[in-house]
Amino acid sequence: MGKYFYIFLPCICLVLSGCFSNGAVLFMEKGCQGCHSFQGNGGNMGPDLTAVGARMNQEEIQQYIKNPSKINSRARMPSYEKLTSAELKALAVFLAGSERDSLH
Repeated sequence: MGKYFYIFLPCICLVLSGCFSNGAVLFMEKGCQGCHSFQGNGGNMGPDLTAVGARMNQEEIQQYIKNPSKINSRARMPSYEKLTSAELKALAVFLAGSERDSLH
């Protein structure tokens, strides 16, 4: 399939490899690393998200980020409902790791 997979839908990242790197940037910009660790770096208040893709698919990750207490009533994570669809998608792609191996 090649390194890039183009999608022609609005509100979705146009190049998934770019979406993955945007997700990594958003993870830092939105302060996720303050509570969550990822690949050995970050906080320890929330769960380590390195292997979250083994537990949840991209849609589930997006829904959790958007409104954690809707999925888990005991969640301490704040809601991120103000993120755009593209931002949620980018974070989910990054956390699910679907493009991680193709970047190395």
